Amino acid sequence: MSQGVSNYEVPNAWREPFLEALRLQPSVTSAARVAQVHRSLPYSAASRDAAFKAAMHDAKHEGGERLEHQLHRWATTGVSTVRTRRKFDRNGNMIEEETIESIERSVTAAIFLLKGIFPDKYGNRIRHTGDGGGGS
Repeated sequence: MSQGVSNYEVPNAWREPFLEALRLQPSVTSAARVAQVHRSLPYSAASRDAAFKAAMHDAKHEGGERLEHQLHRWATTGVSTVRTRRKFDRNGNMIEEETIESIERSVTAAIFLLKGIFPDKYGNRIRHTGDGGGGS
């Protein structure tokens, strides 16, 4: 598909599938793929249509909040995982199989959330030393 072109018979019919996909996953490239349009088309449409630009912003923001919620859940209550562990003898024959279910939490997710919520307390700090800003 060429740049700025959609496969839809009705002009702008791609917009609602695009916005719905953007609400679920805040990536213009992924949402454009779902809507079956080139990734440049939404940007082009937003530059010409203020209402679509606002709708695109709102959908992306909603998708970001959805992602933030999932990150919070992963950091606090955890995500259920299922793993299978297999043991083999010297000949490569499986002799035992065990399914292990667990709840996994992410300290990294918690750190990113804290940095975003409390940047003054948990954000990255940059220290400048000397006139040139370099060390030594």
